[in-house]
Amino acid sequence: DVGLSLRKAQTYGVSVYRSSLGVFASSYGIYIDLASNTSYVLFADGTPGNGMFDSGETLESQTLPSGYRIEQVCVTPTSGAETCAGTRIDIAFSRPDPDAQIRAGGLATLYSGARIVLRSPQGDLRSVIVESSGQITVH
Repeated sequence: DVGLSLRKAQTYGVSVYRSSLGVFASSYGIYIDLASNTSYVLFADGTPGNGMFDSGETLESQTLPSGYRIEQVCVTPTSGAETCAGTRIDIAFSRPDPDAQIRAGGLATLYSGARIVLRSPQGDLRSVIVESSGQITVH
């Protein structure tokens, strides 16, 4: 579901989509905060168009199926190793490029990759990986 929501945000961001908020947003994305590790938000980035979720930008709030949770959010800087210490991640897509704008911790710094780790009720781990090129994969 998380991978599909990312693809939906990418499609909305690349095409001209008028949100239920009545706006043609500058970008669309998903916002994850580990404080609420059983849900995430699909958002339409409004003014000023910072590529991050702000209050009032919610398109859809998604709840994971019972027993599933978001275990970690990890980011990879343009140079260096992956870091999984954060609690917030914003991944947005803007026209005309399918590229992902990946930010962590509510800061404007852009990252080259992100990994969202999910845990099933049986304890299995799966990762949704997003590259800055816009590639989205599930492992």
